Amino acid sequence: LLLLNHLICCGWFWIGSIEVDLTDTGRSWLDMSIQSGDLSYRSSSPEFQYMTALHWAFTQMTPGSMSVVPQNSIERGWNVCCLVIGLFVSALLISQLSAKMVRVQTINHDRLQQIDMLGRFLNEQDVPRTLAQRIRRQVRERA
Repeated sequence: LLLLNHLICCGWFWIGSIEVDLTDTGRSWLDMSIQSGDLSYRSSSPEFQYMTALHWAFTQMTPGSMSVVPQNSIERGWNVCCLVIGLFVSALLISQLSAKMVRVQTINHDRLQQIDMLGRFLNEQDVPRTLAQRIRRQVRERA
């Protein structure tokens, strides 16, 4: 996920760095003013630009929000692509988690069935109660 967000971040920065003459609005997200002053993202430090782009990338994968928004059609198209990627990634993660939970439930169900079968076997064979309890305890501890 970190690598994917890094790649999305780099794509967002690269698209913002395209000559503004090539965009339909003549503006880029890098031309937006930073809320804390008159400085634009373009004139800020590279570290701040990267962290802003990474923050933007994470907000595309999560329900977070941020003040940086697309300023032209190319950026908006990238934004839509990232949202679709985020939708698929989240669906993949949810399905993987659900599959693991079902697997754990199946394993637990099978284990409980085996312990139940052991209990019935011990009762049918008239195994003394204290010995049957010790056997059950050992089986539970080893399972």
